[in-house]
Amino acid sequence: MSNEKNIKTWVFIITLIGSSLLAWPVIQTYIPHIEDEKYTELFILGSTHEADNYPHKVLPGEIYGIYAAVVNHRDASSYYQLHVKIRSTNDPPSNPLQSESSNLKTITSYSIILSDEEQWEKAISFAFPEFNQTNESVHIQEIVIGDKAFNVDKTFPFDPETGSKLGLFFELWILDEATSSFQYDNRFVEIWLDISQTG
Repeated sequence: MSNEKNIKTWVFIITLIGSSLLAWPVIQTYIPHIEDEKYTELFILGSTHEADNYPHKVLPGEIYGIYAAVVNHRDASSYYQLHVKIRSTNDPPSNPLQSESSNLKTITSYSIILSDEEQWEKAISFAFPEFNQTNESVHIQEIVIGDKAFNVDKTFPFDPETGSKLGLFFELWILDEATSSFQYDNRFVEIWLDISQTG
């Protein structure tokens, strides 16, 4: 009896294994394939090199600091450009869902080459030499990034209750080897600065 039970158990196990092997091609089509995602990290850190202490209220002539960082997780070396742009609350940002970059002009850019899993980080200081504020707007003629001045010549709406906001944002572009041209990488980060000369 015991021997017959062992034979039935072995027949069941062999049948189960054989059925599984035969059914595997069909089963495999219903199991989602998990691939390693290839992407790039882009982030900004505050003046203390952490995800806080970002500049908020900025004054003319004062120097402020942040850190910009890019990390390559694309399983290959990649060549990037990090574009620095400025926008007001009325300007649309980049649209990663549509793979559309911002149409605002690039103030300056950084060229970056990273091997896989390598990180680039840059301490960025910036200042606005002067603001020209009226009851309706704040005009900024230039921004100083590091030791270089860049023309902005942009007017930002001013509201007595909410002030005037300037978006300092960073847009990531990557070299497409097939076309030998840079393409928007669907990544941007931004900090909002209060440029009102009140309070």
